Amino acid sequence: MVRELERENRIVSFRLTIADRPGLLGQIATTLGRLGANILEVDHRRLFLDVPAKGARLDVTVETRDAVHAAEILAAFKEEGLAPVRIATGDAMD
Repeated sequence: MVRELERENRIVSFRLTIADRPGLLGQIATTLGRLGANILEVDHRRLFLDVPAKGARLDVTVETRDAVHAAEILAAFKEEGLAPVRIATGDAMD
């Protein structure tokens, strides 16, 4: 069932490389809530060598209505300067 939801773009994952500052994770969650996305999983990584100093890598998996909704979320992240990358759900935190 989950694989079918992925194929239908109803479960999507985004990778964001963000500044490690207070409130940014809340801002991202607020954006997703405003857009009507359901947050399924968040992986927050900031203590590893592949993450910039004073930065964090965030993989966010959300449930969307469809491919258009997923594109709206991607566009909103871009508008907020978060440089999102759409990733395969199974690749989160790889």
